[in-house]
Amino acid sequence: MLAVLFALAATVLQQSDPTLCSLFSATDVSAILGEPVVANNRFGCEFDSLPDAHPFKVIRFIPDYPAADDFRTDAQRVATDNDGLTTFTALDGVGDEAYTWHDRLGYTRVDVRSGAQSVEIFVDLGTFPARDLPERINVGRQLAAIAVDHFTANQ
Repeated sequence: MLAVLFALAATVLQQSDPTLCSLFSATDVSAILGEPVVANNRFGCEFDSLPDAHPFKVIRFIPDYPAADDFRTDAQRVATDNDGLTTFTALDGVGDEAYTWHDRLGYTRVDVRSGAQSVEIFVDLGTFPARDLPERINVGRQLAAIAVDHFTANQ
């Protein structure tokens, strides 16, 4: 399901504005992760650790994530589709509304909306999920704050 979602996102991005993947820069992501990253936009918007890094980290995001009238319901639906509803929780202090959740594979998502703009951020730090959940949420929170700043500057 995840592969289908990101393949669909890549198709949508290729058909729409190619600058959408510029929501975050490699400098932004590197500063938050504390290591160099490279852009890898073959399957959507993504930054990866350098090939020899261990653990290998991946940050993906879906810009222009649906910011419908009921953003929470849409975010919960995606969490449900990816076995993450039991971990779905509000993330206070970021944007107009933000939610975080994770699935059994160790992937953490942060969905954030500011005004009519939103993004879903996917965080994989390459380690066993139970060990780094607070760190993954923190990385997602920092990226969400950058996104909200970007949205605010472009309104």
